[in-house]
Amino acid sequence: MKALLAVGLSNEEMGSLGGLLTGGGWNIRTAGGWTQVFLRLREGPYRAVICQSILPDGDWRDVLDELRLCSSPPPLIVTCRLADASLWAEVLDAGGFDVLPSPFEASELIRTLERAGSRTKAPRAWEPPALVSADSFCSDDS
Repeated sequence: MKALLAVGLSNEEMGSLGGLLTGGGWNIRTAGGWTQVFLRLREGPYRAVICQSILPDGDWRDVLDELRLCSSPPPLIVTCRLADASLWAEVLDAGGFDVLPSPFEASELIRTLERAGSRTKAPRAWEPPALVSADSFCSDDS
């Protein structure tokens, strides 16, 4: 059984997540916000953590900080309805695993979770919009 910790997801997102992962051997645990992540992490290992970008008691950065306290931290996948290139770059730069827009698309979700479980980072499930090239994040033009 593969354990997934879902942090701050809405009822709609949880329903979608459960429906898309049915039959895939996933055990989904939930945490309402980052303060509950501490408790959930002590219940057992997780293959991945999927977290809403904004939480009632913080945001994905707080969850990432909590995960870093683990001896073997699970990869953090951030989700947001308005996922954009800026969020994607910020999450990756901070050490997050990936960004998935919601509502979830089945093949992207499963592919991302499988990659997270094997701890490989490429290719990504979500890429920045075509109007923003990856080179713009590494530009020396200031």
